Amino acid sequence: MKKNGEIDEKKQGVMGIFRDMEWLLHAIKNIKERNVKIDTVFSPFFSHEVQEALKLQPSPIRYFALAGGVLGIVAGFGLASYAHLEWKFITSGKPVLSWISFFVIAFEGCILGGVLATVIGMIVKNRLFHFRLPEVYDSRFSQDQFGLFVTCQEAEVDEVSMLLRDSGAEEVRVVGK
Repeated sequence: MKKNGEIDEKKQGVMGIFRDMEWLLHAIKNIKERNVKIDTVFSPFFSHEVQEALKLQPSPIRYFALAGGVLGIVAGFGLASYAHLEWKFITSGKPVLSWISFFVIAFEGCILGGVLATVIGMIVKNRLFHFRLPEVYDSRFSQDQFGLFVTCQEAEVDEVSMLLRDSGAEEVRVVGK
């Protein structure tokens, strides 16, 4: 605990560093069999295999895009309707609200709303404005190595360290002790 009741962000656990993805997937399988909590997996690239091994749910960002697209369509139709009714753009004897011509504006509003909502969703869900890397991060994870950070109690540290070594970790270190 920190002063004034703030929760300390440091987590206690074991970090395993792997050279191959196969060893990382093997370690994830072994850790999950022991019912130990995997906190973070670091990878130099996105991997569907890791996502499947961790049994992660699909990203909710697609719902942000859907909501933004629908809102953009409504805003496009609303803007075009307001402009025609306010300034009486009647041309060639067409009806005042000629819906067919509004679809272009609604389509553009859909694209704009979907893109903006997706960007906002990515910022919110991925917590992009953290200017400090986690304590457990190693610069090798951006190059060619994989990391597996497992949170555990102090009594489980030796067991988890041995499990990571047996699973093919090149380096194992205790973090937050």
